[in-house]
Amino acid sequence: PGTLLDSLKGKIEISGENYRSTLDNTETIRNAKYSIVLFKEDKLMYLAANSKSASPADPLETLNTLLKGATNSTFSYQKRNTIINVLFPAGANCKQLSITIDTVSHRLLSMQYILKTTLLMGDEMKNEVPEGYEEYAQVKASFYNYKDIPVNSSRFDEKAFFYKDGDAFKVMPEYEDYTIFVGTPGL
Repeated sequence: PGTLLDSLKGKIEISGENYRSTLDNTETIRNAKYSIVLFKEDKLMYLAANSKSASPADPLETLNTLLKGATNSTFSYQKRNTIINVLFPAGANCKQLSITIDTVSHRLLSMQYILKTTLLMGDEMKNEVPEGYEEYAQVKASFYNYKDIPVNSSRFDEKAFFYKDGDAFKVMPEYEDYTIFVGTPGL
């Protein structure tokens, strides 16, 4: 788990229940009505109805689902930080999760998972650990450069990405080279 295999940078904007995140070439926008995922390398715009159920595009719901399988947790304190360590049953997809929160600003500083390596592999290698890899891998996310910015609801508005023409979805001119894939039937 100590060998660095990959690194990604991104940013997250949150306003109430709306959020917009960018992680390398993938951008996710979620508002009250839609979840929109832009796969920039593939020029694909994925559209789905916003629902409260977990979605691969929603990191907060994914974390919530993961935590439901936890068996034990501990809290420790280092200066102004609270560290939450969560353990999972033997053989589970996730072995351990550590969350560090700044207790003064109430902001998330980092999350570190130890999870099965196969969960990080593409579909072609989903069930086997490649040679040279260990059964579990470490994934760490660090959060910094927090800024309070004025609320700009247009940052989460679906009309910047597509519009509906009858039953068909059409991309806005800025995304004219994108193909729309609708993930929710009857959207």
